[in-house]
Amino acid sequence: MTAAGYVLGLLSILSGLAIADLVVSLNRLIRAGGKVKWDWLAPLGAAIAAASVVVAWWFGWQNTLDPAYTPSFGRFFVSLGQMALLFLLSCAALPDDVPDQGIDLRAYYDANGRYFWGLYALLTTSFLIKDVIISRMGDLPYMVLGLAWAGFTLVVALVLAFSRRRWLHMLLAPVILALSMLPNLGWSLQVAPV
Repeated sequence: MTAAGYVLGLLSILSGLAIADLVVSLNRLIRAGGKVKWDWLAPLGAAIAAASVVVAWWFGWQNTLDPAYTPSFGRFFVSLGQMALLFLLSCAALPDDVPDQGIDLRAYYDANGRYFWGLYALLTTSFLIKDVIISRMGDLPYMVLGLAWAGFTLVVALVLAFSRRRWLHMLLAPVILALSMLPNLGWSLQVAPV
């Protein structure tokens, strides 16, 4: 196994734990039935976290397809930090349990929003620095596109982190979901043949 394969293995474990936390939390909400007052923004946050985990893992997997890719310790350490942020984001998206008196997902989202979107802004900043600026220094078109995507995403995440206006969250959170999938829809089509 190559060094990149070992790195992907560890990052895959964190990715799996993040997805598992989302699924377990969703299962608890569904099984609680009438104790849950549903609101669509909290599950949307879970979808954003899940999409972000999958896209990050996908790009990590693509790196292992390049025989010349050998991650340095610094790059590995930053990637590990990014996956840890993705894990925290996934854990923050939905409540861990449903108390006996029930739970209101709108109240949960409102109380948890600054933490969730702050994590998302931090994660976007880390991807902007490592994956766009450092990793693609010589690839100007990719850098410009990546800077535009990550810069806009970062601004939107910061607006959501600091705004309590529900209409902004209802408008911009779906935009974040679309933006979290965008890199995977176009840029990842350059996969090396297996």
